[in-house]
Amino acid sequence: MLNQMLIFVLLIAVGVIVRKQGILNVNNLTQISALLVNYAIPAVILSSITGDAPHLRGSELLHVCGAVFLTMALMLLNFLSALALGYRKALFIKPLVCLSTFTSIAMIGVPLIYALYGPDTLIYVTVVLLISNLLFFTFGFWCLGDPGRDYSFS
Repeated sequence: MLNQMLIFVLLIAVGVIVRKQGILNVNNLTQISALLVNYAIPAVILSSITGDAPHLRGSELLHVCGAVFLTMALMLLNFLSALALGYRKALFIKPLVCLSTFTSIAMIGVPLIYALYGPDTLIYVTVVLLISNLLFFTFGFWCLGDPGRDYSFS
């Protein structure tokens, strides 16, 4: 585990150096985000459901999905904590709820779970990742989007 933490620290240091040298700047953040969202995250999902790793079946899949939805529902209770903190306007509540509900599981969770528990557990992370991304790109998009725009499905 110490080796994995050292790798994370080195990756963070590379990110800081790249940012300070101007290689990563405001002009190319959109392209890097598109690369992550359109290619890296789907690749992580596909790599974890293919191959010789164990697969979830039937009731086991339902248990994992139920646990993920319950966790997400509990996280959505952040709305109440936002109200308790005095945020009354949707301009403040929606981003606060979205940012405290959806985590960076794809970037940190997948490598960390792989390092701690091995490749056999990645199938569970994949279920969490699928549900989290589905909710983020629907509910999260609505939370962080333009309040005056209609985001209904066509």
